[in-house]
This record gives sequence, structure tokens and C-alpha cells, in this order.
Amino acid sequence: YTLIFHRSPHLITYQPEIGIAQALTIREAVQRVVFDTLRFWLRQMTDTTQVGIHDTHGSISNSQFSVYPNPTTDQVTVLLPLSSVRYDAVLSDMKGRKLRAVTLSGSQNTLSLSDLPKGVYLLTVISPTNHFSTRILKQ
Repeated sequence: YTLIFHRSPHLITYQPEIGIAQALTIREAVQRVVFDTLRFWLRQMTDTTQVGIHDTHGSISNSQFSVYPNPTTDQVTVLLPLSSVRYDAVLSDMKGRKLRAVTLSGSQNTLSLSDLPKGVYLLTVISPTNHFSTRILKQ
């Protein structure tokens, strides 16, 4: 509904047989994950040239910082712009729960996702002057 009509899931009038509380929980999740980031999802549906999923914040650009392969099945490689700077990385699920925190150093780091179920995760990397966030899709 949300992707097709570009409308909030709270506008759905159909009441499924799963109960009002469960339906509201699902609608809240769709509101946060899809509707609040609708531009991202629409771009993914129309951009067939994009290989990964990227959202940048701060002053690090995509050309200076990358995470690949994305989507992934087991692990990702994180390329950092400055190998002499210490970076702190936090991996969270889409509910905002912190799954792990690691320190990244050097220009290339590998982050294993083998212990995690399939889904969408948020990787935030922070240096003393910048930060970068990207969604990671584990298939």
C-alpha cells in the first residue's frame, strides 16, 4: 500500500483478522521503515544502475567511503578515507537496537554479518570530525 500509493500505512481502513494491536505494530513498522524513507525506496525501485545502498551524513562523501558488497550474504568490506584515523562503527537493526560496536583502523576493514539473520541493518561510522551511515541488506 505504502509503496504503491505513497501514503502512510495509518490511512489503511482494512482491519485484518490478526487483531488491532498487531495491525498497529505492523503499521508503525511500515511507517518508520518505508513511509518515513519513501524517497529512498522509490529511488531503489527506479535506479537500476545502483549496486549498493548508500546514505551519507556529515562531510564524508561516497567517493571517500564505501561499504561493499551491498546487498551481502555474509560479510562486508568497509573502505575508509584516511587510514591514520580511528573510526568507531556501530551496527544496528532497523528498530535502532545496537547489535555491535567495533573500532575500525587502516583503510580496509571486514565486518562479518554471518551470525545475523537476513534483513536490513544500519552501519554508522564515526570519526572525530565526520560520520557516515549506510543501510546494509543481508540476503
